[in-house]
Amino acid sequence: MPDPTDVGGRREQIMASYRDVRERLKARISRRFLLPEVKNAAD
Repeated sequence: MPDPTDVGGRREQIMASYRDVRERLKARISRRFLLPEVKNAAD
């Protein structure tokens, strides 16, 4: 996973880096902890 604290540049670039990490973490947490019944009910 990339480290957003290493990103330099404009504020928009830094914020985009943090948002990317947030979305990756959200996806990993969802895959790991969502119950199979909940996943199937959403389909």
